[in-house]
Amino acid sequence: MKLEKIGKFIAEMRNEMNLTQNQLGELLGGIDRRTISKWETGKIAPDILLLESIADSLNITVIELLKGEKSINEKIEKNNTMDSIKTSDEISYKKTNRLNNNEEAIDSKVTDIGHITTEAIQFYKNKIIKIFISILFIIITIITIVVLTLNYYRYNIINIEGRNEEFYISGTLVYNKKDYIVLINNISYSNIYMGTDKEINAKYLKLSLLNNDDSLVSYEIDENNNQNYINDLLKNVSISYNSTNEDKKMSLKNLILLIEYTDKNDSKNSITIPLNG
Repeated sequence: MKLEKIGKFIAEMRNEMNLTQNQLGELLGGIDRRTISKWETGKIAPDILLLESIADSLNITVIELLKGEKSINEKIEKNNTMDSIKTSDEISYKKTNRLNNNEEAIDSKVTDIGHITTEAIQFYKNKIIKIFISILFIIITIITIVVLTLNYYRYNIINIEGRNEEFYISGTLVYNKKDYIVLINNISYSNIYMGTDKEINAKYLKLSLLNNDDSLVSYEIDENNNQNYINDLLKNVSISYNSTNEDKKMSLKNLILLIEYTDKNDSKNSITIPLNG
């Protein structure tokens, strides 16, 4: 889990913005200072509906918020893109200067001769056409670079959830062409026996986030032979996964939460719940 890292990052960015916990709470629409304190100490995860508001208030992106750190690579790539645009402008400027110098040379020859011949006029028109085409090409190239760069870093946010007769799971999927982040911050159990002696008691609990048959991340609770109601064990569980591995292309439609537990009779049980966006 990375709740502690996310919490420290929120506190660090808040301090850089010279904001108190109360002031940040006001920017987020009246969030209590104690709730923000629990975020920053890693006790709970921020509500998924507040992710964009928190990121905007702290002048960061949602991806940086969920990763718990500033994205240095994105800054470098953006700077490289701007350097590429500047280089294109310089090349355009040099080409335009050379063309202008040629035109001045032609004008000088025409003045010396004292009249403009038909061939000189046609030559002059051709030069103007070439200049126009060159400038148009450069403008199209710059626009294409900017559009591709913006699309590369644009992120998408999807709410994901899964349920069966007894369990309900909800969370957030954030992704673009570079990053893939999953945050599950609500796992609950409910049936007619909840709160009675017939509710599931577990000595051991393991939650695994799967993509098809691939295990992405796991979370375990071992009560050392003590018994606890399964709903109590799940109350404060959050699961996060972050991947920037370009070589591991994953489908966004095959996420699964596997719940495994050992009950008071030492029987092992497993439940598979698909997560849908």
